[in-house]
Amino acid sequence: MAGQRMLQGCIRLSSVLLLALLGFHGIDLYNAVVVLEVFQLMPHGHQFLKGLQIMGQVGIVYYIWSMIVMLPACFANGLALVLIGLGDLALALPLLFGVIYQSEYLPHSRSDCQYAATWKNASGNSNFFQVASNISFFATTPQVVCQDCFRFWVVGISIM
Repeated sequence: MAGQRMLQGCIRLSSVLLLALLGFHGIDLYNAVVVLEVFQLMPHGHQFLKGLQIMGQVGIVYYIWSMIVMLPACFANGLALVLIGLGDLALALPLLFGVIYQSEYLPHSRSDCQYAATWKNASGNSNFFQVASNISFFATTPQVVCQDCFRFWVVGISIM
């Protein structure tokens, strides 16, 4: 029984680290790109933006929740474990929607980021990765922006 509790604590600790990355990077990413007008023009732009917002905000709340229940979860039994699990489920569901919203626009493999400059172009022949590569948050190439967004999306999936 003690081994299971230690395993549960280790799993929760690793998820706390991923949630911190997801939440804080997600909020920074969302705040950096929300001002871009390309979302109005690109296919599934509003869903992609909403996915970034959900994953950032819920990621921070889930991070705080996990920090609070990390130690109690290692010693909880029965009903207390069920309640902690329900709290986890209540926070994981919005993250699932954030991942789904982002998947409407993002490539589903990292290798597809080599085509970031032409990925699902908006009207006017511009796309998110091109426009975002010019802002100070990224200040890099469309491929690197795509890879960063893809990594963020994968972290969200791994938490599920």
